[in-house]
Amino acid sequence: MPSPKPPLNRSSVFGQHPSDASNHGGNGYTRDLPWYVMAVIGFVTISTAIYMWFLLDSSKGLLKTVSSTLFSNYRTIAPFIFDSVQGLLQQWPNSFASNGHSIVAGTIAPVTALYHAKHAPGPPKKPTFFAFDAEMSVSIYGGFGRSCLHVYQTTRPLNIIYFDGQSAALTPLGTLDSQIAVLQGYVPLDPDYDLVYDDDQRAFDLCVLANKLGIDGVVRMNAGFEVLVCDITAAGLQPLFITNITAPGNMEEDPEGLPRDPNRQPPRGFGNIFSEQGSYEWLRSASWHYGREGGLAESRVQLDICRMISFYDPQLTPHHRLLGPPTRQVQNFSSDLQGDRPLQTTYRRHAVVDRVGSMDQL
Repeated sequence: MPSPKPPLNRSSVFGQHPSDASNHGGNGYTRDLPWYVMAVIGFVTISTAIYMWFLLDSSKGLLKTVSSTLFSNYRTIAPFIFDSVQGLLQQWPNSFASNGHSIVAGTIAPVTALYHAKHAPGPPKKPTFFAFDAEMSVSIYGGFGRSCLHVYQTTRPLNIIYFDGQSAALTPLGTLDSQIAVLQGYVPLDPDYDLVYDDDQRAFDLCVLANKLGIDGVVRMNAGFEVLVCDITAAGLQPLFITNITAPGNMEEDPEGLPRDPNRQPPRGFGNIFSEQGSYEWLRSASWHYGREGGLAESRVQLDICRMISFYDPQLTPHHRLLGPPTRQVQNFSSDLQGDRPLQTTYRRHAVVDRVGSMDQL
């Protein structure tokens, strides 16, 4: 009977006798393990590097295409025009991008209430700025003197042009660039005080332009919207009522012969609490009607998107300021503004803008 096989000694390594393994200082597998790990890590690292090199080499064309596309997007005017269309007659987009570049023809609907506050007795002078919200007009003229609020109503559609951006904000920072460029032919690098802050003269100049265009007025935005009506009678505005809005305790003028009050409340005089709060009520009214972020567009003005022109033009310099543009370019813009097509809008070609506003609400 054959003798049984001797039991396998698991301490032997690679056929070595246990005594041989022990003579080499312990388990050989344990001794060689770090070398195997390092070899595997090195192989994976080299393979990954080779793979990444081939990947980057093959994607050079794609990266070049993407880079070229991004660069061209920064140079194209399309995003700015689309953004202008999307933000027409909205408070927040035109506050964020306050330097408007577009002019759009449109109408003000019949039976629209318009507000004008003034100090002197009698009807408003011509031309006249009307606010669409009473708070706006009261806050501007209701803080001092004997103030009255005149309320009018449209009896027919008023044909207007609309300057986008914060075109009623009197600043030298670009909010008036479109108006100055159209009226003066260029925008000075350092406009003088009257060119920026003399809004009465600008109103007369705008009405000269409106008369050439055969329209009734101009719509602009500050905190809320206003319309410059060049001729109240010709526009068919109907007076509704006049109300005294004089704040109790207001002084019409500072008393003569008295020293200046060190606690004077600017800008309207001695302790004028209304003056302190009026501007805040004006802003609150605008945010209430039009929203603090996005919000609704001014629905009492209907724009004809087919009669929109913009200083964002491929033939013009696509800057966000219109400082010193060549006279020829401004003349081309003015020619487009005074084109052969009449600015009187008689049907709902503004439906595209209505759909944009509806999409915003979704």
